[in-house]
Amino acid sequence: MIINESGMSFGDFAPGLCFHIENSSVYKRIQNSIKTAEFVLLRLREQKPPEILIVEAKSSAPHPHSEDNFNEYVAAIKDKFVNTLSLTLACCLHRHYEFAHELPAGFQDLDLSKVNVKFVLVVRGWANNWLQPLHDVFNKEMSGTAKIWHLTSPSAVVLNDELARRHGLIAN
Repeated sequence: MIINESGMSFGDFAPGLCFHIENSSVYKRIQNSIKTAEFVLLRLREQKPPEILIVEAKSSAPHPHSEDNFNEYVAAIKDKFVNTLSLTLACCLHRHYEFAHELPAGFQDLDLSKVNVKFVLVVRGWANNWLQPLHDVFNKEMSGTAKIWHLTSPSAVVLNDELARRHGLIAN
């Protein structure tokens, strides 16, 4: 599966491991009241618990120290992250049973008690030295959600397209 978003091509992800939640019928049914991230990726790793990556892609971002709309930008993405986590878990728990067929196979029988979650923001073209301040802000903003769900730290990661490619999120 390849997902094109914000001028980047994410993937190619193995079948059953990527939930393109933004295009799902369950999301389309409720989208007038919530917004979600682009997709959810399940990473199965040897000798480690499974990890769910909730990925939001942006073609730009305001610099933390220079733009007035920075707080609104952060709040909107935080809402997308929390909504995506909630909707994904609701689907895994069959709260939207009529859409159960849309949940990828890897998510179907996932032991949610053992899964870690990372919130990943990918900003196309951002300079490496601008990533850390944004990373720090998102970890602070997501700390309540991380505490509630007992997620490992850091719970949020901010990458540019170059780093996302190195981490296997963007196709070469």
